[in-house]
Amino acid sequence: MRRVPVGLFSLIALLALPIAAAAKDEAKASAAEATGVTAVSATLKAKVVPEVAGTLVAFEYGTTKDYGRRVAASPAVLPLSGATATAHVDGLHAGTTYHFRVVLTTAGLAVPAADQIFKTTDAPADAGGAGRQRSKAADKHAAPKPVHAPQAPVLGRTLAAGPRAGTVRVRAPHGSFVTLAAGADVPSGAVVDASHGTVALTSALATGKTQTAEFSGGRFVVRQSRGGRGVVDVYLRGSLGSCRANIASIARKHRRRTRARSLWARDHGGKYRTHGANSVATVRGTRWLTRDTCAGTLTKVTHGAVSVRDLRRKRTVTVRAGHSYLARRGR
Repeated sequence: MRRVPVGLFSLIALLALPIAAAAKDEAKASAAEATGVTAVSATLKAKVVPEVAGTLVAFEYGTTKDYGRRVAASPAVLPLSGATATAHVDGLHAGTTYHFRVVLTTAGLAVPAADQIFKTTDAPADAGGAGRQRSKAADKHAAPKPVHAPQAPVLGRTLAAGPRAGTVRVRAPHGSFVTLAAGADVPSGAVVDASHGTVALTSALATGKTQTAEFSGGRFVVRQSRGGRGVVDVYLRGSLGSCRANIASIARKHRRRTRARSLWARDHGGKYRTHGANSVATVRGTRWLTRDTCAGTLTKVTHGAVSVRDLRRKRTVTVRAGHSYLARRGR
């Protein structure tokens, strides 16, 4: 094993090194592959058996070994028994070689696996070679042929959505709940029920790029305004019942669980805000939990950092990994 200079690390980092080494060995042993490759998309897969509970998994990809883009895998948190982590990526260029790798995060340390490559297929040619015979002048004014792929998200109007695990349902404004299918478009203002699954939402940014985040364990409304520079607002939904009636159950918390509504979320450098009844959490590339209870809105961070705006106290608190903040309910 390679020796590490002790003086460069804190005690916490030293304790985490054996964990990271174990995760790295497992990442090397996993069989990463790209399947379902088209001209614009691919599904990345890897079988991983972690050594430590709570290990997070993601994929990095790009046209060089600098990668540049990261997407959370499903499942985002690996069970100790292991799982096949998958991630669907789109918006790729036809006929292009891409590099990708698995990245495991354990105890706050990110450990990448070996580099892998895949190549997207060529774009469909015009039937009969007609496209090759057209003059340059005609090509200059011709509209590009559509590619058979999920419709790209539209800033302030729609988000591309797909289930990553379990069952996810969606209800458009003035509609009824339907089971979400891969590659579906979700309008801004839709209700998403991920109580029994994990959903990935890809939204447009004002720069023309996209961002993706995963949500699980709750029901929420997703909104994006056209003038919000791409910020996606997520509002928790679901009934808490009567909080006055629950006072007795709060006192007997060891005998009866207090009702709550909650939502886990995970992203990488995107623009997202989760709205509880008593606070608003603005994320900075992280994994976090927002939970409404009769006591208030709890924000818990397991990776990264979240800026929490306490609506009652009118103050902003930065919550970092391993910590939480309770914005207490007003009386």
